[in-house]
Amino acid sequence: MREEQNTETSPELQWEETVARYLDEHPDYFKNHPEILMQLHIPHEGCGVSISLIEKQVDVLRIKNRAMQRQLHDLMTIARENSVAGERLHRLCLILNEASSAEKLLRVTHDQLRKDFKLETNCLVCNGDNEALAKVGAEIIYPESDLVHHLLNWMGETRVRCDDHPDSVVMETLFVDSAEAIASVAFIALGSGAPWGVLVLASSDKHRFHPGIGTVYLGRLGEVLSSAFQRFRS
Repeated sequence: MREEQNTETSPELQWEETVARYLDEHPDYFKNHPEILMQLHIPHEGCGVSISLIEKQVDVLRIKNRAMQRQLHDLMTIARENSVAGERLHRLCLILNEASSAEKLLRVTHDQLRKDFKLETNCLVCNGDNEALAKVGAEIIYPESDLVHHLLNWMGETRVRCDDHPDSVVMETLFVDSAEAIASVAFIALGSGAPWGVLVLASSDKHRFHPGIGTVYLGRLGEVLSSAFQRFRS
């Protein structure tokens, strides 16, 4: 008696047929899922589909390589900028340590921020409860007013705030004639606890102090100045 042939298809073959049929019906599958190509191992033999897939893999690798090159370039740029910022902060610390009075301290701070940090202008807003600070020229110290309380309350527990749409009234009050040229501004709280003052850095570059930038060095600048000013506060 002749044995009956097994006409049932194995599960593995059924899956292969299903996959092949799906790919045939969806020719854009690898275009929409390039990550799958990265996992394929297709021998470079003959011609046709095999070569086409290999070429596609190469294209994906090239795109990935270009993305990695851009990322590496960005990281190197950030590293250089951080190095420059660190050197500037170091020089500022040395200069601040040499200041023998509140007036000299504030003058060198103002000048150094303009020259070394390439800022168009800056000012220091304080609550005016210290005679040594309050008597220094209005170019740096803004006298007691509602604006002082507004800025101090607005800062709250935040040590640094950046804004590329600065309030025109605040800018005109702080910087008067140069207010129209200001496109972005950074507010840095001074004081280890509740802020007694706010250092305001202004730039004509809209991207200099946009809200998304890192604020590590701005925060360190605030800490350095807070420590320096503490010597002359009552």
